[in-house]
Amino acid sequence: KTGSIKLDDNRKITAKQQKRIYLTIKDIADYLGYFPKEAEQLLIENFNISYNENLTSIPECSMSLARKFLAYLLEFCLYYNIPLSDYALNRIDNNELLVYLCLKYKKCTICGDSNSETHHYDALGMGVDRKTYDDSKLRKIQLCRIHHQEAETIGKVEFEKKYKVHGIIYSE
Repeated sequence: KTGSIKLDDNRKITAKQQKRIYLTIKDIADYLGYFPKEAEQLLIENFNISYNENLTSIPECSMSLARKFLAYLLEFCLYYNIPLSDYALNRIDNNELLVYLCLKYKKCTICGDSNSETHHYDALGMGVDRKTYDDSKLRKIQLCRIHHQEAETIGKVEFEKKYKVHGIIYSE
């Protein structure tokens, strides 16, 4: 026999989470040509089916469910190349999850640009053959050319302070 246990913190969604969710839904609706309420219902239904959840009303949901739904929305945008009206960094509390999703979908973690490359947060060192070196234990972050250059110029400590993100261990 199998089963599952879901633990919920029972704290209500914050105003900040609501704002982030509705902004993201609006971006998706605008891009796909839906009214925001239509897009909201479709996204909630798909989320509930995909994650075996029971989200019925955004204003009434818990903080943890709102966090999970917002992560779903951001992954949806990254997967379908839906542009956001603001940096994804300003839409999510869990920046490590954002770094993971951006590495997975090859989008700049800062601006979402799909013309991006993997930046080794932990330097490989000079003279290392990048084609044969096993970098699976090194931290990485996906960055566009502009943000990659900035990271190289100001260094990882200042880059982390400025954007509140850091590399993670990620392997395809």
